[in-house]
Amino acid sequence: PRNLGPLTTDMYLPSLPDIAQKLGATTAQVQLTVSSYLVGFALGQIVYGPVSDRHGRKPVLFAAIALYCVATLACALSTSIEMLIAARFVQALGVTTSTISDWQAAQVQTGTRCPHQSCREMHQSRIPSSHRR
Repeated sequence: PRNLGPLTTDMYLPSLPDIAQKLGATTAQVQLTVSSYLVGFALGQIVYGPVSDRHGRKPVLFAAIALYCVATLACALSTSIEMLIAARFVQALGVTTSTISDWQAAQVQTGTRCPHQSCREMHQSRIPSSHRR
């Protein structure tokens, strides 16, 4: 799943003029599909990080890849620009897990700590021991 994010964007961008023509949309409307994808990708990272920490990478990854596949089908079957904008947003939500899973797998392989733990430890080291719980 590592290459789904760039693949989803790189294969899509050259088709923007054709999408505008087929759906009878303006260039600005078609560009909103890219914006909605980027917003979905950003929000997905905020959501999937904590969810995969709690439930594990595999179940979250499988669910998100299923979401990605359904959204990709919705993109292909879109009959309006509004439907395509919404489907691209959901598609990005699905593909985001590949990024989160790659990052978490790299942490496990290298033995590095979660940044949240490092920040917590750094913060704790600056608090005098008499004020710690």
